[in-house]
Amino acid sequence: MSQLLFLTFLGSILTTLLVVEINGVCEDIDTIACADMISKGLMCNDPVLSKSACPLSCGLCGRACYSCQATASNVSACATTTCHPGDMCLLKTKTSANHEETYTLGCGPSLICSKKRDVSYIEERDIHITCCSGNLCNIPDVKPTVQTTTAKPRGCIKDFILMVEDSTSLAPYFPIIKIAVKAVLDTMDFDTDGTRVGVATFHGSHCTTRWELDRYSNKTDLYKAVDGLQAHPEGSANGYNAIAVEYLVENFRQGNRPDVPDVILFNSQSNLHLPSSSFLLSNGHTETDALQFLHHKSESVIVIAFGNADQAEMRQIASDNKHYLYIPSVVGLDPNAFQQSLSAIISLTCSS
Repeated sequence: MSQLLFLTFLGSILTTLLVVEINGVCEDIDTIACADMISKGLMCNDPVLSKSACPLSCGLCGRACYSCQATASNVSACATTTCHPGDMCLLKTKTSANHEETYTLGCGPSLICSKKRDVSYIEERDIHITCCSGNLCNIPDVKPTVQTTTAKPRGCIKDFILMVEDSTSLAPYFPIIKIAVKAVLDTMDFDTDGTRVGVATFHGSHCTTRWELDRYSNKTDLYKAVDGLQAHPEGSANGYNAIAVEYLVENFRQGNRPDVPDVILFNSQSNLHLPSSSFLLSNGHTETDALQFLHHKSESVIVIAFGNADQAEMRQIASDNKHYLYIPSVVGLDPNAFQQSLSAIISLTCSS
C-alpha cells in the first residue's frame, strides 16, 4: 500500500470513528483497503485498528441475524440484528395441533444448540430449535424459498454453472446467493439425465472448481452441497472478475453436454481491474476476448453484483441488462423487491 493510500485510509478512520461508535455499525470502513492491509499483515494484529477500521474482515463483528416472528419463509417483515460476540443465529419452529408452523428468528447463546442445555432452554415437544453460524442464515426452510411468477416448463434442462467470489468480505451475501441459486434451480428439471450443476469460486487471482457438472445426480444432495458453500477463510482479497470469466471459458468440460444449453450465474462484489485492457490472461486472451468466448459459451449469463462491485464491468459480463441484478447491501434489503427482480430474471432461463 502506498504511503498516500495509507494516510488516506487513516484519515477515513479518524473521520468515521465517531459515527461507528454512535450508530453501533459493525462494518469495514473501506473493504478494498482492509483486504490490502490484511494481506500485508498490517491490520488484524493491531487491537485498535482491527476493531475500529476493519472489524468485519478481521472477524470481530457479531453475526447478523434475522429477528422477528413469522409464519412463512418470506422474511420481508423481519428486522436484522447484530448478535453479541459468541452468539449464533437461531430459528425456533413451533408446530400447532393442525400442523401449521410459526417461526421465531433471532440470536441466542451457543448453549441452546448444544446437547447439554440449561433447564430454561429445554424444548417443548412441539418446538424445534436450529442454530447456524452464518450471517442472515436463520431463514425458515419452507419450499419454495422464493416465489416465482413463472411456472416450471416441461423439459427445462440445462447445464448450470455457478461462479461465486468467496472473499471474506462477501460472506454476508452468501445467504442471498444460496437463495438465488435454489430459486433458479427450482425452475429446472432434475429427472433422468436432467439439469446438471457445476460450481467454482474465486478470490484474488485464484479460481477453484468446487464440483464438476456430473458430480451430483439428485436434487437433495445438490442442495445440501449448495448449503455448504461459504466464504474462504483465507480469501481476504477480492477477486479479479476477468480471471474468473476466463476460468469459466476454459473449464467445466467434464459432464458438459453439447446439445444442452448452458446457464451461468456469476456473483461478485469485486472492483479490481487488470493492469490494462491489453493485459493478457493465462491463455493469451485479453479481457474482451474472454467475455466474447463466455457469451459464445452461454446465451444466458446471469450476474448478481454486490456492494462495491464495478457495475459497468459486471453489466458487460451479463448477457444483457435483463440478466443483471445489483444488491448494494444486506442491510435494509427489501426482500419483496429482491424476489420480484429475481423472478424476472428466472423467467428468462427457461423461456425457450
